[in-house]
Amino acid sequence: MVRSRPLRLLLLLVLWSHALESHSEAPHRQVALVDEACELACSVDQSSKVMVLQWSRPELDRSGYLLFYRHPHIQSHYQHPDYRARVQLKDQGLDHGDLSLVLKNVTLKDSGTYECRLMLEDKMWRRTTVQLTVIDAPEKRADRVDRSRVPLPAAALLLMMLILMTLCVVVLKRRARQPDGAQTEEV
Repeated sequence: MVRSRPLRLLLLLVLWSHALESHSEAPHRQVALVDEACELACSVDQSSKVMVLQWSRPELDRSGYLLFYRHPHIQSHYQHPDYRARVQLKDQGLDHGDLSLVLKNVTLKDSGTYECRLMLEDKMWRRTTVQLTVIDAPEKRADRVDRSRVPLPAAALLLMMLILMTLCVVVLKRRARQPDGAQTEEV
């Protein structure tokens, strides 16, 4: 039995930190393409009843949620303006344990950390973290390239053709200026 007060506090601290760690996992890493939809994963046991679900970004400084659900409805008045009409739950009824968030029309600004925090009937909070990296797909970048630019090999070929044509014109003009008698005669 632990008799001293500092040891009891230390034991309590260790147990408490272990309990917190068991309800939060290492962040899931995910990559998404610009202008596409992506799914941010979060789930619980199918038999669990979700009382509160909060999808948020720590970078937003609590100025709103991506999605806030309090049993039995989504609370849209808590939603951050940047995410209105861009997010929805994969499973609208929350009946199958899938609490994943679908983020539509992804932009480069959407890169960052996302948190799925939920409270079940047992009143214990659980958290899942998703680290999202958004990339601009090369084929999408090609569609946005300024078409007025000429690729380097084409520009080099055009320059060489202009130089060759200029030399031909100069040589032909010099030959045309020389009188017929000025040409060298062969013996």
